[in-house]
Amino acid sequence: MFNFRYICPITNTYRKNIMHVKLTKTATTGYVLCDQVRAVDLSSRKYKVLEVLDCDTLWDVCDIVKGAVDILQVDDR
Repeated sequence: MFNFRYICPITNTYRKNIMHVKLTKTATTGYVLCDQVRAVDLSSRKYKVLEVLDCDTLWDVCDIVKGAVDILQVDDR
């Protein structure tokens, strides 16, 4: 059985990139890299949830990822 989730890596390296979202309301510091979405199978990895994003940051990340996917779909036509 598969348990796939989409994730975005987090880095502490600042780059001027509109697809990076700064973490401000979390204990984790850094930037969410919305341009590097990965699909991972959680059933084949050891992991633990460290914390949960606040709603505002989660919406920002989702909006950027959705926008990138929408652009890719338009380019494929």
